[in-house]
Amino acid sequence: MAIQYLAIVAKIEQKQEELDRIKAQIASENVPGLITYRSFMYALYQDFKSFVLKYIYQENRAFIYWAQQDNKLNITDDSFTGLGLAHSKLKGDIITKINTYSDPKQQLTDVMIKLLPDARQEQFQKFKTDRTITFNIPTDDVNFLGWSNVMLTNFRIYINGAKMASNDKLYVQLLHQGHVLIVDPAGKVKDFSHNRVSSVYQYDIVDGKTHTVAGGSLGGDTTGDNSKRIPLSPFATFTVNVPDRFNPEANLDNVDSIEIHFAGYASPTKGFRKKRALAQ
Repeated sequence: MAIQYLAIVAKIEQKQEELDRIKAQIASENVPGLITYRSFMYALYQDFKSFVLKYIYQENRAFIYWAQQDNKLNITDDSFTGLGLAHSKLKGDIITKINTYSDPKQQLTDVMIKLLPDARQEQFQKFKTDRTITFNIPTDDVNFLGWSNVMLTNFRIYINGAKMASNDKLYVQLLHQGHVLIVDPAGKVKDFSHNRVSSVYQYDIVDGKTHTVAGGSLGGDTTGDNSKRIPLSPFATFTVNVPDRFNPEANLDNVDSIEIHFAGYASPTKGFRKKRALAQ
């Protein structure tokens, strides 16, 4: 993708050189009142084209994310008509992938990540006072071994040991930082960046059992505004917050673990079962 980006930059630089040449020619004609106007219009035209090219590049990256496959970006016609056609095609391809990304993937219903104080003593101590903790899920995390193209759509999160408020509800925020790694079926790791995603989850405890009150959407399904957001890769940095504003009576002094339960879709990694059988 870096090569494609450099190609677009080279195209922009080439157009800038052409613009400079034309501006010089117009200036040499010395037409009163016309030189400044034409120069402005040419500059505006070029700036807008650069803007469009940049976003078509990002649009192509979005398609690659949804499709989980390489897609070489070819701009054969860089007129606004040609750029409009390129945009329309990419938009249609992205919508198709959004509507079919879970097929033929397998559904992941409950993948649990558990944070324990044994390996995070300092973090847990700060969490009890600051009410925030950050962690990273690496691509070799045992909970996702054997899976590729993992896309998370929902989550549940429990702060075990927390003393609930008087209404027995706890409001938790899960922040996905945006820079992600994705493992394709061949085991190749690719990196992407998107906007940070903030999601919330609220639960209570009834008869000793946790019960979802609200929230839990990450992206990519039909829950609330989830369909407007991309599903998320687990191989990223997350932050868990228990905001004072929504949990004024909560006490975290006795927190002994944090559980995050993820759900979504994934594809089996090629050869994983064979490698595991040989290892045994």
